[in-house]
Amino acid sequence: MSIRQFVLFPIALLITVSGAIFTPVYSQTPPPAAPVLSSDPGIGVAPATYGTAPCNSGALPFPGPAFDPYATSNGYSQSPYSPNPGYNYYYNTNPGACNTQQRQYDYQRLLDAWLVRVLWMPGGQREKKLGLTQLELNATFAFPLCFDPKNSLKVTPGFVFNWWNSDSEKFYPIPDTEDPITGIPDYYTLQAMAPKRTYDAYLDFAWAPQLSDWISVDLAVRVGVYSDFHTVRGGAIRLTGHAVGNFRISQTWEARLGIDYINRVQDKILPVVGAVWTSPDGTMKLEAVFPYPKFSQKLPIADARNELWWYVRGEYGGGTWNVYTGLDSPYEKFTNVSYNDIRIAVGLDFEFINNIHGFFEVGGAFNRKVQYQRVTSFSLGDSFFLSGGLYF
Repeated sequence: MSIRQFVLFPIALLITVSGAIFTPVYSQTPPPAAPVLSSDPGIGVAPATYGTAPCNSGALPFPGPAFDPYATSNGYSQSPYSPNPGYNYYYNTNPGACNTQQRQYDYQRLLDAWLVRVLWMPGGQREKKLGLTQLELNATFAFPLCFDPKNSLKVTPGFVFNWWNSDSEKFYPIPDTEDPITGIPDYYTLQAMAPKRTYDAYLDFAWAPQLSDWISVDLAVRVGVYSDFHTVRGGAIRLTGHAVGNFRISQTWEARLGIDYINRVQDKILPVVGAVWTSPDGTMKLEAVFPYPKFSQKLPIADARNELWWYVRGEYGGGTWNVYTGLDSPYEKFTNVSYNDIRIAVGLDFEFINNIHGFFEVGGAFNRKVQYQRVTSFSLGDSFFLSGGLYF
């Protein structure tokens, strides 16, 4: 079995087999609830309060018989391209009080979500051309911690195909290969992206605990193999991640502070800093956060059970791969190469009642650059892109 087959086969098998897993993971097994007798003899039997726990017992109440464990969590709608997962936190406004009212808790499926995302970016100016077509597939599994579905570890295996189309190239002389008549050396030709295809095979771990009523954190670590799979060397295995704190200032304002570890050829760490404003009615949201600002607004539609949002956003896009260049030097034959750009996009984000989410966007890519670790760099012309995806 080749290295490419060794990496592709387990990931494809894992994602395929996961499609058969639809069993929800329950934090506790709901017991049958007995009706509560009213003290008023004129009333008789009162409606049952399902799973009401004794005061200060610490036990979690259970939902009623009509509860749907596959229903979308209240207020949760998040697109896959956002660097901040935006988990649905549970805010207990009075944790010391004994709550005698009926409460309903979300249960968590093991297979939490699927994602299919595509991107197409044409090459731009011919002398500085570099086009990209991208396909990403992943599946997210949720593992409740401490038997709490709202405190889950999200584990996401995924795979990305990157197809490159480049006309931008540079020439390098081959040592000791001069023509005996003209004295002109032979040359290597190096394109902006020497391989025509690169791949991302990754495993992502994300956790977003709620530390208090006003502080939460967003933690993620991703380990992956990023390569053209000509061969897999140490430089192809890379670690990325982020740690961001969310500080709720009021009902409408939230501050964010943290770091993104992107681990590219030149850029290693980006600060995450800014503030988020949400309108009181929940129909507008402004995320003035570097390096991924975003403004979104809910659109009125006839069917109140579905949601449609428009948005404008920015992003520091790109990635890093270990590739085979063909150059003679052992330090340059296999090297890391990064593609970087700044993206601005306008799009639509929708959510259907059957728990199907999706987005479509169009945008521009600016300040495009390819940076080799030891060889050279390429400045590329601006371009535009189309992107869309489904996650369910």
